[in-house]
Amino acid sequence: MSKVKKTYIYEVADQEYAEELSLCAAKIYSKALSLAWKRYEKGYPISNKTIREYMDKVYRPKNNFPLHSQSQQGAYQQYFEAQADYFKAHNKYKKENNQAKLNELNPPYKTKKYQKVIYKKSAFALKENDNDSYLRISNGRQGEYIKLENYDLDQNPIYGELIYNFNKRKYELHLTVQVEIKDKNYSNDNILSIDLGQKHPMVCFNYKTKETIIYNGGELNSKIRYRNKELAKLQNELSHCQKYSKRYRKLKLAKDKFLGQLKNQIKDILQKYVSHLIGYCLKNKVSTIVVGDIKGIRESMKFYKVVNQNLHQWMFRQLKEMLEQSSSYVDINFATQKEQFTSQSCPKCGARHKPQGRNFNCPKCNFSFHRDGIGALNIYRKYQNESLESTSKLIPINDLERPEGIRYNPHLKSPIDWNNNPFKEIV
Repeated sequence: MSKVKKTYIYEVADQEYAEELSLCAAKIYSKALSLAWKRYEKGYPISNKTIREYMDKVYRPKNNFPLHSQSQQGAYQQYFEAQADYFKAHNKYKKENNQAKLNELNPPYKTKKYQKVIYKKSAFALKENDNDSYLRISNGRQGEYIKLENYDLDQNPIYGELIYNFNKRKYELHLTVQVEIKDKNYSNDNILSIDLGQKHPMVCFNYKTKETIIYNGGELNSKIRYRNKELAKLQNELSHCQKYSKRYRKLKLAKDKFLGQLKNQIKDILQKYVSHLIGYCLKNKVSTIVVGDIKGIRESMKFYKVVNQNLHQWMFRQLKEMLEQSSSYVDINFATQKEQFTSQSCPKCGARHKPQGRNFNCPKCNFSFHRDGIGALNIYRKYQNESLESTSKLIPINDLERPEGIRYNPHLKSPIDWNNNPFKEIV
């Protein structure tokens, strides 16, 4: 059995104590950062090893922080990670000889007032009594533990972060658990191919049933259009304000809140669609998901302003990552396939034709089908090494089912309840 990691979010009951912990983590982070910069300004750069020794042997014992010992280590390790990210980006842009990006790049130099608190495996303890069951999160001998009563999983987390949610204005615990993936009770060569698009996020073709499933993108695209419209208004108002004035800060806060809310709404649509598709795959015993690979499409295609904006806001990479991650949870194979000319090749006669509308109408043999459905069907053919320039021998064209549409709604249910509880066996 393989294992994967899943993260669950819980709200903290004592918000004031959570803020105090965040302040302590920020002090440790800021001390490590200021120590490095002071020595650097004097011409004696200090190594991370020396900083670690000073923090562990001098600074932390001197200040009795109400944090778990590994949480204190995690606070200054965040500076080391930020430093490593800076050097990684610096070396990358230097190798590319990208002077503009190098000029914009800055090492971590700002001290923090608040900082996320990291909890490692040893800080968690699952307590089960006759009348009570909760997760205890230790904050060391100097601090009080956090009692998470609404924790509904049956094993200890392996990692956690205490993070402030700016949209909800509350602290939350992001807890990561390790889940054992139960092997599928079937093994076959059933393949589902997916054509990713802007109008419709996913159009799927099931080779076994000859079904075509279209996930409607109306709600998703309307959210993106609304975001663009409101963002333009906020940007216009910000441009007429003096930077860092009271009104500027108020509008900046409103902008960040608005973008956070829309980001969550868009993510919810994509997650519900992916969850529904995985449930469909389990119900129909699909063993492999093949997704069209459109990497580099933004660089290779240039259109007029509106189309370019839509192209750059196309979330195919995010959707692809969601599909890959979710399929790994249920032991479904995931693969990608180059999709050049898949939406332009007729599977009945092999003629190439660039469709103008949403339907593919072959001028040579009069075959007609949904354009993105043709794309998904031909992705499967390419994955099976069949030439698109000839008549398809793998798929009986006359047996194709009429495309079925799936529309988004807030309560869209998966055909199989596979994702509510990671420890529940799929039936």
